[in-house]
Amino acid sequence: MPDSRLPDRRSIRWRGYDYSSAGIYFVTICAFERREIFGSISSGVLVPSLESRIVSEQWFDLPNHHVGLELDAFVVMPNHVHGLLILNSPKSKAIEKSANGDGEVGAGLRPARRNSSVSAIIRAFKTFSASKMNSQCGTKGQPVWQRNYFERVVRDGKELQKVQAYIGENPARWEFDHENPEALKPERFELWDGNDGTIA
Repeated sequence: MPDSRLPDRRSIRWRGYDYSSAGIYFVTICAFERREIFGSISSGVLVPSLESRIVSEQWFDLPNHHVGLELDAFVVMPNHVHGLLILNSPKSKAIEKSANGDGEVGAGLRPARRNSSVSAIIRAFKTFSASKMNSQCGTKGQPVWQRNYFERVVRDGKELQKVQAYIGENPARWEFDHENPEALKPERFELWDGNDGTIA
């Protein structure tokens, strides 16, 4: 039976959209049952737990395992994380590498591998971070993450700036965060115009 206390999230996934295509993706991933396992907020700053440090370590290691992936703004909150994933064109990266003299050119240029999809990247992040947390924290077999996650294709530069600001300001606004079970007046911050989605 669904928990009526959990905020309603509308699906804003584009039907038929290729989530391995070049673009910028805003993602939110919540801890299992929104448990505050990643630390606590004090004076608008996260006081990180061991779990939080592992999460950050695994997040920033992602580009080492996924073709064309770059990272932008990222924040760990007590019971969730927000981040921006940038998927670049593998072909463009391969050509750039050759132009810099670091790879083969012309007919000898090997086609680059396809980007990982956003779902594959998040799945890998969840799997490896949970495994490391359970190993280092002595919690073998314990679930760490909610099954689903929120994603949004960032449409333009203006929206990117809003997302970056929202991520950066998130700890300072924890007392109003609708993911905070003790928030006195939870806010659902409207990131973009229209009715196509809200920040999770």
